[in-house]
Amino acid sequence: MLSTSLLLELTTITVDPAYVEAAARRALRGQDPTTLHRGKWAAVMLAVISFLAVVAFRHTRAAAPDAARLRSGLLDRVALLTTQTDAEDQRLALLREQVGVDRDRLLASSGAGGELAQRLPVLELAAATAPAAGAGVTVRILEAPGSNAAVGARVQDRDLQRAVNIAWSAGAEAVAINGQRIGPLTAIRQAGESIMVDYRPVSAPYDIAVIGDPAALELAYTVSEASSGLRAIARSLEFSITLTRVERLQVDGTDATRAILSRPLHPTASEKQVPAP
Repeated sequence: MLSTSLLLELTTITVDPAYVEAAARRALRGQDPTTLHRGKWAAVMLAVISFLAVVAFRHTRAAAPDAARLRSGLLDRVALLTTQTDAEDQRLALLREQVGVDRDRLLASSGAGGELAQRLPVLELAAATAPAAGAGVTVRILEAPGSNAAVGARVQDRDLQRAVNIAWSAGAEAVAINGQRIGPLTAIRQAGESIMVDYRPVSAPYDIAVIGDPAALELAYTVSEASSGLRAIARSLEFSITLTRVERLQVDGTDATRAILSRPLHPTASEKQVPAP
């Protein structure tokens, strides 16, 4: 059984007497126990941090040559692929030119082909495969300095889509964004922080060339309901929209074409026997 004096000591003395005696001895020598322990921990932490810094420096220094070689290799590969792509683009242009010559020759060999050849310029303009030129307007959309994509303060794909739709609603004949022609199958999509037009990246400032009646286009971009929505977004995100009338604009044709439906002008006998679905 615990004695009364022992219970009294347990309830009243909360510090080990040995610790108190050791602290007193340090105090007589002019040493603060708290400061001593803090100094030891600070020295230990400084040693650990120094060791980790030395290890990280050595690792980074050892990996630097490999990173430099990897970067150099990637740059060389990009340069090679760019050269190959340019060569293929030139070859594609020559093939398209040859196809056009053969097409015109074959169409001219029949009456039906001749009629179709007369309609081709209009069809090519509608499909955006032929270059276009004429009067119109340019619309420049410029982001505010220091725009932050993370908070949505930059021009988005939907903003360019609105600007292009305003042009079509005003009867535009041809539209291009930063030189990229907009056709019936062209997509304007966001890809991370970049905007892709026909799978090609475009960046600010965004210059939209619109060929059409300048007066009608100016009205569409200034007083239409769609333009009011676009300008409201521009004010909230602090980017500017500048409209300029131009006497003559020229835009290239797009090469993003694919056949959706085709049929021969003169079906063969076996094709005539196949009933239409």
